[in-house]
Amino acid sequence: MGKKIFLFFSILIIIFLFSCERLQDATEGTLIFIVKDSVTEEPIIGAQIKITQNGQLKVTASTDENGQYKFIGNEGEYNYEVSKLNYLPKTGSTKVYANEERKINILLDKAENNPPTFLNYVSPVDNEIVKEKDVIFRWSANDIEKDTIFYNIYLKYVGNEFFKLNSSPITQNTYTYEPEIKGQYQWKIELWDEPNIDHKIMVLEAPRFYYDPTYDSTINHKPTISLIYPINTIIDKSLVTLSWEASDIDKDH
Repeated sequence: MGKKIFLFFSILIIIFLFSCERLQDATEGTLIFIVKDSVTEEPIIGAQIKITQNGQLKVTASTDENGQYKFIGNEGEYNYEVSKLNYLPKTGSTKVYANEERKINILLDKAENNPPTFLNYVSPVDNEIVKEKDVIFRWSANDIEKDTIFYNIYLKYVGNEFFKLNSSPITQNTYTYEPEIKGQYQWKIELWDEPNIDHKIMVLEAPRFYYDPTYDSTINHKPTISLIYPINTIIDKSLVTLSWEASDIDKDH
């Protein structure tokens, strides 16, 4: 009897796990990237495809002998970048729909001068905790023709919009900035060289880091207070209602 009960529950568990797997698969869809030369329309073999979601890298892959790459992912919105030596890169966004297969046709234009290539973020990287007052952003890139690379750096407090930190393009691959408040931030880089100034490349990857300096008291700002009533007035009442406004940039209580 005990063996029969054990077998019965084992079968139920297997059925449950199988159902969960089928349910998970039901949320997936397929994107087929088809990369071709914009003039000859010949397939481009070995084009690099980077797919990100919310700034997080999901996959880096290359097109096959037919200039294609098949991506299977959960339902949602994704960004992609397609690049190949001697071509101008292309970026875009698309959606994955559950149980759907969609084709994404990409035509790459030949480049008279190769644009710079972003290699990687050095610091801060995903989930890094920054304890210093100043955040030192570092990244790596190269240019096959040895042209000077220009950069813009963008930052956002998670939940807000990106804003540009530098007032003019920078040429070094490091930048120092002191955020106003503690919390989680996300950053990304835009790069180009002089021959490709009209083809600036916004890097889709955007690492998230935690800004939590511990030793500088100026990081936590004092609240600001504005008096509303009474101000510079003569009061002839026995009871006075005082009013004011206060705010705190650190969102403290």
